[in-house]
Amino acid sequence: MTLVVKAERRATTRRRPAAPQPSVASASSQARRQAATILEVLAGVRRPCEAAQVLEISLPRYYQLEQRALAGLVTACEPAPRGPRMDLTRRIAALERDKSRLQRECDRQQALVRATQRSLGLTLPGPTKPPAAGKETAASSSGKRR
Repeated sequence: MTLVVKAERRATTRRRPAAPQPSVASASSQARRQAATILEVLAGVRRPCEAAQVLEISLPRYYQLEQRALAGLVTACEPAPRGPRMDLTRRIAALERDKSRLQRECDRQQALVRATQRSLGLTLPGPTKPPAAGKETAASSSGKRR
């Protein structure tokens, strides 16, 4: 019977869709133009100085853009980690739920301790005040020797 229930559960659960990936269509026209020019240089169609002129930027700035584009390409080619991703907002919500549950459990335990102490007739000393600064207590003045 448990196998049937598990099979039904698996059939009803859905896979979460993957996080939306930025598409080329959503990129600005300037970004698409820069990417196309950098690809032309990497393919050998243009030289870097020509690409810098087409993009109306300096040659050092072109090399910076090319380096960022290659770094992005290499990063995008990394294999995606397997298994469920750690979503920080869900993790925070779960930790807050645990905190509130543990706080309720602690309050309950404290109430049980107080009820037990009252039923046994135990009295606890109230909170003590720390001695005021500059004033000597009777114990400290009588314990000193000259």
